Amino acid sequence: MTAMIKGTQKKDKKPKKTFKPQPAPKAAIAISYRLEGTHLGKAAFYDHYTLASHTGFPTTIIHADNPSISTTQLKSYISLQTINIPHAPIDATLARPVPPKLNAYTDGGLLFVPGMTRESYEKAPAIHKARIRFEKSVIKDALRRGRPILAVCAGSWTLWETLGGTLEEVADHNYGGGMPRISNTGKMTYNKHVHDVEISENTLLHTMLDLDDTEDENILPVNSIHWMAPSAQKIPENFEISATAKQNEDVSIQTRQQTEMSPEEDTVEAFTSKFGAPTAGILWHLEAFDWSSKKDADIANNNALLFMAKAGSAYQAKQKMLIDYKNKIQAVEEDSLEGLNNVFGKLKIS
Repeated sequence: MTAMIKGTQKKDKKPKKTFKPQPAPKAAIAISYRLEGTHLGKAAFYDHYTLASHTGFPTTIIHADNPSISTTQLKSYISLQTINIPHAPIDATLARPVPPKLNAYTDGGLLFVPGMTRESYEKAPAIHKARIRFEKSVIKDALRRGRPILAVCAGSWTLWETLGGTLEEVADHNYGGGMPRISNTGKMTYNKHVHDVEISENTLLHTMLDLDDTEDENILPVNSIHWMAPSAQKIPENFEISATAKQNEDVSIQTRQQTEMSPEEDTVEAFTSKFGAPTAGILWHLEAFDWSSKKDADIANNNALLFMAKAGSAYQAKQKMLIDYKNKIQAVEEDSLEGLNNVFGKLKIS
């Protein structure tokens, strides 16, 4: 019989608690409001529906403080649809999901600057001018704060000009059949392949798309609905050209004049920041790709949108931390132990 030595019996140890960092709350994507389309709420609906569907993040409305700008057109358009904007709160008067309006400078995560119609760009009505002034102001504020920015199509023009760059006309990049659109069932349609883009390695865009380091992986098919592009003659400080246009001989697309398109090559298709907060201007509509598809191009564009949305959450978490820290510091009275105790609790010295 084996004797049990006193004190040698081991007790079952409780498993050690491991620290599991909680993911940051999904910061709402702040989308600049635009009144465009046959129905003035159509473009805004497109922006909020596609961004929320792609990323799984809520969206919010930001716009200039101008009496001519109202979200009633968006509500009117929503009331006509068979689909709802995901992750939006229910509007009490409409009984349908409607993105809320928040402060453009202090609320939300990622700043999203959408495109614009050629009609509004060329005619430049007062409401459109107010929008551009507002977007340049909020972009400058975002750059100061370190807030991530994603600007798409003509929105990238606004970003580029705000950074100090200039624009140039490009030939045969404006597909004559119109914009990508949302079907009655909520799927993306009419995302026409016009040309390819070559993504530069070791750039923020390459990381956003999550591409492999192979030549084939760096070529992506894209839509194209723009008639101007950033000029590479003067590249703003801390930015670099991260994608350029490449023709694809297998694609035959018609111009508005019913002739075959021949897009210019090597024109700027995207630019991104080198350091600091992620900032990207992209000329193709990456939100028009199918977020439920398994195709490489669809997955890559969805990766980019999700990357920027998550960057917005990181920004919001940082802002909250800084505000909490500032409030704690302000609560401390200068050279006052009592003030320190109010913040950090009573000091216990043994």
